[in-house]
Amino acid sequence: MKTGLLQLLFILVTMICIGQYQYRYKPREISSSRPEMMIQKVEHLFAVEAQIDFKGYKNNITIREINSERLSDLKKNIKSGYFIFDDTLQQLVNSTLNRLVKTNQLSEQTERYILLADDVSRSAMCYGKGIFIVNVGLLACIDNEDQLAFVMAHEMAHDELRHVRDKILMEKNVRLRAKSKEYLRRVFNYNKDIDIEEIEEFRSIAYNVMRYSRTIEEQADSLGLVYLANAGYNRQGAIELLELLKDDHKPKYEIGVDFFLPFDSPQYPFQSHWLNEKLSIFSASRKEGTNVFSYDSLQTHPELERRQEHLAKADFHGYKNVAHDNSKTGIDLAEMQVIQSALRAGKFDQTLYFAMQMLKKYPRNTFIVSRIGAALLYSLQAKDKNVLSSIVSPYTQTYNEEMRLMNNFLFNLERKEIGEVAYHFLKRADYFNPNEKSHYFILWKICDLTYRYDEKNKLAKLYSNKFEKDISTFNFKKDK
Repeated sequence: MKTGLLQLLFILVTMICIGQYQYRYKPREISSSRPEMMIQKVEHLFAVEAQIDFKGYKNNITIREINSERLSDLKKNIKSGYFIFDDTLQQLVNSTLNRLVKTNQLSEQTERYILLADDVSRSAMCYGKGIFIVNVGLLACIDNEDQLAFVMAHEMAHDELRHVRDKILMEKNVRLRAKSKEYLRRVFNYNKDIDIEEIEEFRSIAYNVMRYSRTIEEQADSLGLVYLANAGYNRQGAIELLELLKDDHKPKYEIGVDFFLPFDSPQYPFQSHWLNEKLSIFSASRKEGTNVFSYDSLQTHPELERRQEHLAKADFHGYKNVAHDNSKTGIDLAEMQVIQSALRAGKFDQTLYFAMQMLKKYPRNTFIVSRIGAALLYSLQAKDKNVLSSIVSPYTQTYNEEMRLMNNFLFNLERKEIGEVAYHFLKRADYFNPNEKSHYFILWKICDLTYRYDEKNKLAKLYSNKFEKDISTFNFKKDK
């Protein structure tokens, strides 16, 4: 009876979440709103790390400096709101981690803490003993719990093999931290005093560290796959996960030729030249021999194809995969949150890229519409200040075709054009929701910037009558 009630409750919660995604989404709370608990937790785990992994280095000044900087950086990110508070997402990653720990007979007394970063990139990391960071962008791109399990198993393997400790000791020995900062500043500023011997010395240090990094990534892959199999997860999830990482910005959902259709209107038709490839400011090359290192040489992860081949050859005869997957609700939530993550970071091209995919899935979702409107509004304001290129990256080498087109779109639009596109997008009857405060506010701001002062005043009056508040007091950043 109890099991039946729990199943019914789960179904009801899932239905509520799905309904919310169709029409509305509430952004997750961020760490700056209540950072004390997070800070206390990481301070405690750093103290544990000092007692276990660095027991013999209590009096080593360099080790203490490195670890102090690591903790300081983490606390700074917590206070800035870089991490997310959310029970659903936390339960998703915690339950996966706990299953791996229990089925692999790892110490359940060892404290482990997962921080969820409000970051669009598809990555995760082991930050120190028992501390893991998983980006919402990674949760948004996966399809199932098997893929997530490999991520967690891989990072757990780093922790169990004490790889963070080893890299810190290596950093101490070669003093890469100090050297890299000094050399890079001099080399990339074209300092005339830099000589080839110094560049070669830095190359040697960097190559040795990165060669070691590749080795430990392979070790973490191998042990992580063992953890994955022992927990009953499908090892195919590991190969699928690496496939997702090979194209960091591959669309999760098919975009199709109508990707930009929402920006087309009878009053202001879409112009194909808005998508033309823009001139690159990164085409100039430096003189031969002056590069410190090549891009490929600093890939800390081995070639993903090689890692996939290595994992595909692993023999797991006798292990039985268990049918399960409780990840759907959390993944669905992350798909929405990644839009907010991109907007918060000022990555307006990526905001539009993620939002347009989800708009196709949930065409009347008020949250998606408001974030598209906000990205266009903020881009318009940036054009007014001539600072768009300092906010939205003009560097698109790692973008896929659709994301590059969105980047071209923002840069190619003239000031007036982006204002008109934003205005007509929000004015569409199938997008503007008369019960949504943020829609009034964004359209009100856009009317002001496009000199539609009569309409701006009408919107303010409608807002005041409907919500009994002055529209100028609306705080979009705190909109729930």
